[in-house]
Amino acid sequence: ILECRRCLLLATGDSKAKVVAQAVEGPITSMISATALQLHARATVIVDEEAAANLVEKDYYRWIFLNEPDWEEYR
Repeated sequence: ILECRRCLLLATGDSKAKVVAQAVEGPITSMISATALQLHARATVIVDEEAAANLVEKDYYRWIFLNEPDWEEYR
């Protein structure tokens, strides 16, 4: 996973909220392999509101999406 050029994590629904929060904001651990994406230089995480429900920093992530020029083509 870490050797790929780009990596995309797509998650939808409230059943994914806990693992999305652990993968994005939790410590890197072998128990949740998606936490390795924190080390990837070009990983992109796309989630709906339900899957993002447990993210502590979701307001910050939303601000980045709305204000960073790199995301212009996706808005």
